[in-house]
Amino acid sequence: MRLLRCHIENFGVLSGFDYEFESGLTVICRENGFGKSTLAAFLKAMFYGLPRTGARTAANNERKRYEPWQGGKYGGFLEFSHGDTSYRVTRYFGKTAAKDSFEIYDLTNRTKETAFSEKLGEELFGLDAESFARSTFVPQLAARELEATSSIRAKLTNLVDDTNDMNNFDTAMAALRAYRSERKAYRGSNGEIDRLAEELRALEDERFRAEGKRPELESVLREIDAQNAQQAEKTAELALVRADIQKAAGQRERQLKQKQLEELRAQAEKQDEMLRALREKYPDGLPAAEEIRRQRENVISLRQLEKRQGTLVLSMEDRQVIEEGAPLFSDRVRVADDLDRLEAGQRELAALSIGNRAVMPEEETEQLEKYTRIFHFRLPDDAEISEKQQDCRRIAELRAVRDAKQAQKNEKKRPGSAKIAILALGALLLLAGIGCLVAEKLSLGIAAVVLGALSLAAALLWKKPLQAEDGADEELRQIGQLQDGVTAFLLQFYPDASRPDEQLVQLRLNKDAYLRLREKEERLAKERQAQQVQIDALTAEIRAILSRYGLADSAQALSQAVRALRERASQYAHVQERAQQLGAERQDAERQAQAHTDELAAFFAKYRLSGQTDEQLIEQAEQDAHAFDAAGTASKEAKTRLADFLRENAELSEAASQEESLDMAALQEKETQTQRELAAQEDALRQLRQRRDSLRREIEKLPALEDELAELDETRKALQKQCELADLTMDYLTRAKDTLANSYVGRVEQGFVRYADALLGEKIGHVMLDRELHLFIDEQGAARDAASFSAGTVDGVMLCMRLALVDALFQKEQPFLLLDDPFVNLDDEATCRALSMLRELAKQRQVVYLTCNTARI
Repeated sequence: MRLLRCHIENFGVLSGFDYEFESGLTVICRENGFGKSTLAAFLKAMFYGLPRTGARTAANNERKRYEPWQGGKYGGFLEFSHGDTSYRVTRYFGKTAAKDSFEIYDLTNRTKETAFSEKLGEELFGLDAESFARSTFVPQLAARELEATSSIRAKLTNLVDDTNDMNNFDTAMAALRAYRSERKAYRGSNGEIDRLAEELRALEDERFRAEGKRPELESVLREIDAQNAQQAEKTAELALVRADIQKAAGQRERQLKQKQLEELRAQAEKQDEMLRALREKYPDGLPAAEEIRRQRENVISLRQLEKRQGTLVLSMEDRQVIEEGAPLFSDRVRVADDLDRLEAGQRELAALSIGNRAVMPEEETEQLEKYTRIFHFRLPDDAEISEKQQDCRRIAELRAVRDAKQAQKNEKKRPGSAKIAILALGALLLLAGIGCLVAEKLSLGIAAVVLGALSLAAALLWKKPLQAEDGADEELRQIGQLQDGVTAFLLQFYPDASRPDEQLVQLRLNKDAYLRLREKEERLAKERQAQQVQIDALTAEIRAILSRYGLADSAQALSQAVRALRERASQYAHVQERAQQLGAERQDAERQAQAHTDELAAFFAKYRLSGQTDEQLIEQAEQDAHAFDAAGTASKEAKTRLADFLRENAELSEAASQEESLDMAALQEKETQTQRELAAQEDALRQLRQRRDSLRREIEKLPALEDELAELDETRKALQKQCELADLTMDYLTRAKDTLANSYVGRVEQGFVRYADALLGEKIGHVMLDRELHLFIDEQGAARDAASFSAGTVDGVMLCMRLALVDALFQKEQPFLLLDDPFVNLDDEATCRALSMLRELAKQRQVVYLTCNTARI
């Protein structure tokens, strides 16, 4: 391709700048501050536009940096050739990308239809803006910036033009990263996995709290067992103390033991009696906790249904609507038929309304009034009009004869000139007559043609002057009489008679129009009368229907009465439907209430509960169940104590002779203390049992929590596996891309060696490129980065890299090469070689070389 010319309206420091590029080497040598770098940036902007966003400072933001210094329209156009076709691309820029404009024109075929779009640079070069800036566009102070972008790698491996794989790679990587980020964000905790983890943590906390109750429950159970054991120990201790008291008191001891035995038996019998009473009260067994819970739910549901039944009734207004509307609207079929007929009647009345009735248009009415004013005196006959038109033609003929005689009289004095005048007059009259005939003024046209013919005939037959002055006076008298008759006739219809020929023709036309409009008015009057008869019949029918609903004598208009009837019928139907719905809901509520009542009655009958409210009976059943459990436990404990006491007392009785003397007072004090401790333990046991029941209810929630945790954990594991697959896929894609990138490095490396030999000679040793196009040079036995060398060497190396990269990127059609003073740091010898190399390059492609020093051209 080749640049042809450019026009810069305003761009940075440049304003109103035009330039035509040469086909080979174009050298632009201007002073510092002229705007060479601005021109280079403008050429790049014409292909790629300006970035949408950027840094806040103008130095790093091209849109701010190249805003026109002097103001004005921001942009211009560039003409270039591609293949056999020339194009003009025009871009203007605003403060933001949304205000930018783009246009491309095919100069060769003179059309706006082209194969290019706003992404002109990418479509022409197969490179994005960043890659273009690192290849064919070499701006000043940017020669060291060279690395392989995705676009450059794709172009080098012929993927952009063939398969677009690199774009697909970027798209796939972006999609995979988005897919992976949705599940687990690279930073923060916004992914689905993190959200599930939060839910799992919350459930784990809840489960942990519930699980935390297990140790407490176990602790409570152990405490109960310990308390029972301690109680047993205390009981045993008490028995020993009492045995000692018995030993110390002799007979009194036996009495006390007997009393204690009786007390133990009484306690056991008391608990057994309580158990027997509860068994007698509940011969079929006491209710289980689940039964009691179920009956509590029945009572709650029954109370809710009772409240609901209180709301399922019609309001006073609705009941009044049904009472008043039932006689009128209960027959829905008849009401629907009446409403349909009323609406049909209204539509027919609307069709016959004033706006649609047989009325003559306003324009025709005005015309009829105008014609009525014209013919208010009388209506002329066609014969009269024809007669007056004949008089007008006669007047014209007499005037022509009179004029001819006058001309003959004048000819007596100048016979030659008179004949010529008559000939000219005849010719003019003929022409005027023909013009009148063309304009459809028949009477005037015929009269003028006749007079013209007569004038020409008189001039041709001219021999001597006429001697008929007396005849001319007679003609004047006839003309006057005829004019007076025509004027008098026309003044009957018009205010003046200055144009008799035209007015007579118009009078005939006005008469015909008047007769036609009057006939139409009479016909329309008959139609209006027939329409009124239909309107009266429809109105009577509508009123008859409305009278059945008490609306016929309403002061409302018929349309309002019909609307009111429909609203009342609709309201009645709506309320009736709501009443039916409420009835169905009441029946359903009653069925549900009856089911709950039956279940409660069966429960109460089964366990023989009565005499109190349902809530009280259920509470009593629950208390009895707890009391039965407590009595059973207490009975076992009492029997255990009794058996222990009997066993212990049997042993004491055998060893009574060998017992030592004991302190009675101390033993009695110890007995009292042990009894107090046993009572305290009983209170502690009761509280522990209550706590045990509460903990058991909380732990029952654990199975549901376990199920929900398992489901969330499975979901989290599935998402984590998807993340792992996405990471693995991205890793494989990156490896494949890197493998592909290695294929083009050799081609660029070979081109670099060729250019480096021409520009730098033996200054550069062995070179090596990595797949990111980073250059390393062997120096003193080590591969060193190119930036380690001098500025001049680095500029030369990077220029050779640029040229090698362009050769590798564009192997078919060569693009232009834009160099913005890249030889600043080269010495004289290197500069000469570089310029020589540019001239050789210009034989193969267009080169635009910008510089500020004549020594470098």
